[in-house]
Amino acid sequence: MNDDINNLKQWHCSTELPRYRAWLTRFQNDLASGKPGPAEVNNLQSQLLAFFPPLVQQITPVAVNLLSSLSDEQVRELAGNMDEQHREREEEFLVGDAEAIAEARAERTMERAEHWLGNLNSSQQSSISDWSDNRAGQTRIWLEGRKNWQNALLDALENRNKPGFDDAITELVKSPEAARGNAHAEMMNKSTEAMARLIYELLQASQPLTLTTWPTEHRT
Repeated sequence: MNDDINNLKQWHCSTELPRYRAWLTRFQNDLASGKPGPAEVNNLQSQLLAFFPPLVQQITPVAVNLLSSLSDEQVRELAGNMDEQHREREEEFLVGDAEAIAEARAERTMERAEHWLGNLNSSQQSSISDWSDNRAGQTRIWLEGRKNWQNALLDALENRNKPGFDDAITELVKSPEAARGNAHAEMMNKSTEAMARLIYELLQASQPLTLTTWPTEHRT
C-alpha cells in the first residue's frame, strides 16, 4: 500500500505539478497583458477543471486497493469519523438564518480572494456579497450531496470482499455526481457558471497585476 501511495506522489510531483505551474504562469502572463474577458475566464476555468480527470485516473486503483484491505473495525471507525465531520460542517456552515449563512460564506470567499488579489476594494467586496446572496441553499445541498456519496461508499464497503467491489469504487471515484444526487449536480452546474462570473468581476475591478505582485504560493 505504501508503494502505491509513493508511486502516486511521485507521478503527481513529476507530471502534474509542472502542468499546474505552467497554467499559473499563463494566467499570470495573461493578467500582466490585460484583464481577461468573460470568454477568457471561462477558458481558464475549463483548463483548470481539466486537471482533475488524470488525477482521478491515477487515484482510482490506489483507492480500490486501500479500501478493499480495510478491516471491519476500520470501516466502523471511518463511518464514525464521517458522521462527526458532517456534524462539524453543519455546525460551522449552517449556523443562523439564510442571511447569516450568506454573510459567513461571503467572508470566507473574501479571505480566499485576498490571498490572490490582496486587499479587496469596495466594488470587489460588493461583488462577492451579491454572489453569496444568490447562492442560497447551496451549502446545504453541498453537504447533503457529500453525505449521499459517503453513504454510497459505506454501502460499497459492506461488500468489499465480494465480486463487483472494484467496479463500485471505480464508479464512486470517477463519477461521484451519480451518488451525490440530481440536486447536487444542478447546484454545481450553476455554481460553476456563477463562479466564472464572479472571477471576471473581481479581475475587472482589480488594480493591474504584475509579475512582482502575483502570489507565488497556493493555499487550498
